[in-house]
Amino acid sequence: MLWVWSLLATAASSTPLPFNEPGSSAHSPVVYGEPVGPRTCFVVTSKICICLLSGLLGYRVRLFDRNSLHRITLTQVYVLVLYILSIGFVFASAIVHNGLGLKDNGSCQASMRICITFYASTKVTMYLFLVERVHAMRASHLSRKHDFFWLLSTLAIVVSLGTICLAGVISPVYWLSSVDGRCRIGLQRYAVIPLLTCDIVVNLYLTLVFIYLLSPLVKDSRAFGAGFANRVAQGIGTLSRTAKQKAAFDLQRSNQVMTCKLEKLLWKTLIGCVLVIVPTAGNLAALTILVGKELAFVCLTICTLDVTWAAVVFHWLTLAGSDEKESVSTT
Repeated sequence: MLWVWSLLATAASSTPLPFNEPGSSAHSPVVYGEPVGPRTCFVVTSKICICLLSGLLGYRVRLFDRNSLHRITLTQVYVLVLYILSIGFVFASAIVHNGLGLKDNGSCQASMRICITFYASTKVTMYLFLVERVHAMRASHLSRKHDFFWLLSTLAIVVSLGTICLAGVISPVYWLSSVDGRCRIGLQRYAVIPLLTCDIVVNLYLTLVFIYLLSPLVKDSRAFGAGFANRVAQGIGTLSRTAKQKAAFDLQRSNQVMTCKLEKLLWKTLIGCVLVIVPTAGNLAALTILVGKELAFVCLTICTLDVTWAAVVFHWLTLAGSDEKESVSTT
């Protein structure tokens, strides 16, 4: 009888097997966690992204010296914060995925909350950078508390993205499959659809406002030629019908150096907007369609590449000095 009680105790304390689908083996237990292949792939991806982001952060820090720390601008602070948050996201994702292994509900839930928290934080930092850049172009002589555009834009970004992030953290979608033992995560559609809409609308709006503020500089097409970026700026200025009122400064036709700088700035702004929106929209669209059925490995990998790509794009946008400095120097 002792062996009978031992057998019953072992059966009671063992992990229950999932429901066997037709054609599946009744004696093959489910191994929870990520297979070796995806784990190895994410290890390589996270290490490459960490090295790249660390290099960008080191390059940015190297530009500062002790004498210039008191002259650091808010846009430069936002860029540094973006690098740090991106590194933190990749580091935390690597711990959850490679360290904990996504073998239980706790680590599966943590992966979703880490993803949405760091992801939303990087987006807020990016858009605050764009708001600050517009403030530098629009009303650099005003303090931020007296600039209603800066106040309203900052409040709208923090409240909207913060609310969406809070909704995703409070009610994340996560579950361990009883078939393959792998973690699947996602967001409810009431959270991911507003996030996708807010992401695209805010990015486009701030980019168009920045180009609109540059439109007085290119109102004389003969001085700038017929470049595509200049035509876009002229079109935005014409549609607004108020560009003439803002034409407080013009460029001389002989100033070819500043002409090239402005053309380059317009191109970088347009290309940067597209490069940031497209991968983010694709990632959020996938979350909208799958609704919690996306593998945590796939979601974390795509988000890691997304935040790294966004950091690289913003590094490229600010590589030759802050955009607002280039523009204000034309006055």
